[in-house]
Amino acid sequence: MNLIRVLVLSDDQLARAGLSALLGGQESLQVVASQASDEDLPVAIATHRPDAIVWDLGWDPTDSLENLLQYTEQNEINERDDIRDSAAGAIVPILALLAEPEQSRAIPSGSVQGLMVRDVAADPLTSGLRAMVAGLLVFSPEFEGYLLPEESSFSHELVEPLTPRELEVLQLIAEGLANKAIARQLNISDHTVKFHITSLYGKLDVSSRTEAVVRATRLGLILL
Repeated sequence: MNLIRVLVLSDDQLARAGLSALLGGQESLQVVASQASDEDLPVAIATHRPDAIVWDLGWDPTDSLENLLQYTEQNEINERDDIRDSAAGAIVPILALLAEPEQSRAIPSGSVQGLMVRDVAADPLTSGLRAMVAGLLVFSPEFEGYLLPEESSFSHELVEPLTPRELEVLQLIAEGLANKAIARQLNISDHTVKFHITSLYGKLDVSSRTEAVVRATRLGLILL
């Protein structure tokens, strides 16, 4: 089993230490660093190269949530402008820990890849991290319905069928590849990748990469 490198974020020093000890005690996980949410996260990612981030938002998530939103918003800008660090390859998925499921309403859809309650036990947290790193969206039952509206609000048919190239791009998005990495793998230009992604969003009736993957999976278009 491959070792999963985890970066732990929490503004609560005791919670940070507890999470690090909990995760570090699992055979398949390695905590590579831990820090507060207001410390320089891009530097930590570049330095420690984590496979996943566990972000504890605390009992009162106001400050930590603001830092999370700033970070994920910058990621979206970088992705659109193709200025993501090419050496990093894939986007580092985030599993957020919340005190109450209701707090998830403040987190924009697509900004995190996992949602669990703060008192989650070691086994489901570890399993969730493995699944998330494998490209799956992970959330506790309490958060059901967070990632997308109820399926009934969507048509069960696509606006227009996806082309073979769009399916290839969609599969690579599901694997976590950034635009530049997709362009390299398919031997096409960055501009062409952007064009395909825009077309995918329209045909799937979604507005983010995460929503595209969830919708496509439900429709049986891709396998995770």
